[in-house]
Amino acid sequence: MIGCDRCHVCLDMNQICDGVVQCPNGDDERLCNFQCPENCACNDLSIVCTGALNGNEELVSIEPGTFNGLKVDKLSLKQCGFGKDMFYGVLSLSELQTPKFKFCCIRPSYLLEERCVPRRDEISSCDDLIVNSALQALLWVTGLLAVLGNILSLLFRCMYDRENLKHGYGIFVSNLAAADLLMGLYMLIIGIADTKFRGRYIEFDEIWRTSFWCHLAGVLSTCSSEASVLFICLITLDRIVVIKYPFGQVRFSTSSAVMTSLACWIVAFMAATIPLLPGSYFDGTFYTSRAVCTALPLTRDRQSGWAYSVAMFIGFNFVSFIVIAFGQSIIFYVIRKAPSRRARLNVNTSNDFKVGRTLLLVVATDFLCWFPVGLMGMLALFDVPIPGVVYAWTVVLVLPVNSALNPFLYTISMLLSRER
Repeated sequence: MIGCDRCHVCLDMNQICDGVVQCPNGDDERLCNFQCPENCACNDLSIVCTGALNGNEELVSIEPGTFNGLKVDKLSLKQCGFGKDMFYGVLSLSELQTPKFKFCCIRPSYLLEERCVPRRDEISSCDDLIVNSALQALLWVTGLLAVLGNILSLLFRCMYDRENLKHGYGIFVSNLAAADLLMGLYMLIIGIADTKFRGRYIEFDEIWRTSFWCHLAGVLSTCSSEASVLFICLITLDRIVVIKYPFGQVRFSTSSAVMTSLACWIVAFMAATIPLLPGSYFDGTFYTSRAVCTALPLTRDRQSGWAYSVAMFIGFNFVSFIVIAFGQSIIFYVIRKAPSRRARLNVNTSNDFKVGRTLLLVVATDFLCWFPVGLMGMLALFDVPIPGVVYAWTVVLVLPVNSALNPFLYTISMLLSRER
């Protein structure tokens, strides 16, 4: 005779696994086709295994307490639902392999984080979207400066500097301010998400990264970066033309400057939104592989769309800055010769030289922001390891800081020049 689970009903052995449920909880028909796993010794309901135990690769979920009291050395989960207490009670675990980092956040307390894979990314942790408190503060400061500074710059140009909006330089600088404003909005979106999920981020990690706001942040960041590069190229070209031909032989007309700016926005917007198109190449994860919703190829990980990211952020931007550097060298050379020509130049041309000097500073700061990004990207191409703290500071501060500096550099310098 054998007793049913949690009741006073007893059955004969020939009633076990006879196809008829007779125990109130149905335990007489459970495990009827059970086969003892390889490398295990089975005795009734006792199973003792040594070595590797290959289980169910189509496991959907693990109930709390499943591992309670079990001694497991290594545990590998290829796919499984997430549950806070799924590892409760497991003993002597020395290594844990999981499909996503969030499982490592609920690992047994005695298991070191280094013994759980995959590793967390360079910026986030189980508790916070941005783990470094200094970066959390700087994100807000830089984001607010970028938004307020560029809004004020645009308002100033629209209300008090309308004359310059008739010229190529004024149109291009206004569009650069708009591009930098997008980067400020991106930073504020990330800052709001970090504040909202602080202390419990991992619970919302997947919801956040697959949300509309994360995709929007990624599009804003990419569109801002590429548009800024294009407009700096146009500003450089405009200054070369103005300084090289001071008597107005060649100029960007208002209509040509507007049409060129529109073309730049179309190119930047397409570059930012192409990864959102359905298809297996981007796999819908181009902007969602990291919590800050960027696709910068600055690590050795080869995420979906990695080659596209390298071509855009490293290849295109590198070529653009070579062009900008060449143009700036021409401007610098002409400016150095300016004193000998000043007697022959009118007031407007003299102001063009002042604008050229300001532009040198703007381009220099942009170059200092993008150079480490390009360098890290090149190192990543050759599988050179980059410390996580360097990546975090680059993505959160170094890359977007020029968006906060630019409006002050070219607007304040212009105001000071007017006062003189």
